[in-house]
Amino acid sequence: MKVSATHRTQLAKIALMQVENLALNALDAVMVLSWVRLCTYLILNCPDGVLNVSFPGALSALARTKVFCDENLIETYLKTYAETQLITWDQQAKTISLPSDLGATARQIASRENGRKGGRPPGKARKGKLQDNRQSSIMQRWSPFFGQGDKLSSGLNEDGFYG
Repeated sequence: MKVSATHRTQLAKIALMQVENLALNALDAVMVLSWVRLCTYLILNCPDGVLNVSFPGALSALARTKVFCDENLIETYLKTYAETQLITWDQQAKTISLPSDLGATARQIASRENGRKGGRPPGKARKGKLQDNRQSSIMQRWSPFFGQGDKLSSGLNEDGFYG
């Protein structure tokens, strides 16, 4: 599985929240592990961090396959996570989303949108001397060893350079 830089940042925030967040530290270890699994699933599999569980059996499938608990237990966990603002759970719309701490920043959202459009456009094609702005060409102009044998014998110019 390829994990982008944005995902790595969000996954690192999960690790930091496990240490720093007081509400998360007050929960049982099983609830913390379930929260980590749920948030990791939302980060890696939902592009905008929102999961729609409105169709029948979606919540129980999520509980069985990703969080590894039963449906009644995940509903209890989601209520607790929503109360402590560790996750956003809209019961009417049946959506689960990441908390604001783990959500994508404006810069990350703009980068994703730019990537969907094809990324940065290529630069202008330059021809001739303008294209070759490498340092090697500068070294060739100032070095006495690249085709400037006649200038080498003349010594330094008034600026103190050969050539």
